[in-house]
Amino acid sequence: SLLKVITNYTMQTTKIKQTIPLEPSELNNVVDSIREKILAGKTCDSRHGYIIGIQSAKVKEKAEITSQGHNTLNFEVEYDALTVLPKRDLVLDCQVAFTHDGSIMATFQQIFSIVIPAASMKTDEWVYNSSQELYTHPTIDKTIQSGDSAKVVITRSQFTDGDFNCYGRLYR
Repeated sequence: SLLKVITNYTMQTTKIKQTIPLEPSELNNVVDSIREKILAGKTCDSRHGYIIGIQSAKVKEKAEITSQGHNTLNFEVEYDALTVLPKRDLVLDCQVAFTHDGSIMATFQQIFSIVIPAASMKTDEWVYNSSQELYTHPTIDKTIQSGDSAKVVITRSQFTDGDFNCYGRLYR
């Protein structure tokens, strides 16, 4: 389960209110269509973080027709969302997307990325091997390369343009 890979995150259910437009073809099963629309978009805001799941959703009985001649109905929805808020000191199990001399790029469940700068790797004694495109550690028998799993602690995050820019280091 996606939620089990979050290491030190206290599960929070967040109540969110939102207007969701549906096309006529999506009206066969309104609740499923709304759930799919919420989860299909990279839904993120600065207060709640990324929505990774929906526990329950209530749709108001009344829908409003858009007035610009579009053939959509707007539904007011209130739902309980499971969220991940990338913040300092959050430890996550990530996938290493790539490594290079300047940094490592790790992703959390293809939801967001975390840049691990080379400076933090050097502080923790990791050495980049450019011929093999991986980091090695001199005192422990371990390497880090593209495709590996790695625990990452977020050291800094900033919300900009509907997304978080995250920086971190490997968790010790």
